[in-house]
Amino acid sequence: MSRTLTTVFTAVCLTASYAAPIAAQDGMRHGSANVEVISHVPLGAPFTVSDLDIEQELTRPYAYVSRMFETGFDVIDLRDPRNAKVIYGWRIE
Repeated sequence: MSRTLTTVFTAVCLTASYAAPIAAQDGMRHGSANVEVISHVPLGAPFTVSDLDIEQELTRPYAYVSRMFETGFDVIDLRDPRNAKVIYGWRIE
């Protein structure tokens, strides 16, 4: 996996679990010093994400996030890592 894709994967993992901003109120960042957050994709309330799968093929730059409580999934476009966004969401009625 390339370094950019690894960084994007790490950033998506960090942001997929929490809807709150990464920076604490006191201005200090929490987490590992060797991880750089490239973008933040709010996905709702904490603990509503159950799993994350990211494409290994670089021609398909997408992450798939499965959801708990609102059973379904979201597709996140990672073509521009600094501007990652949800491009599709599906929920079971």
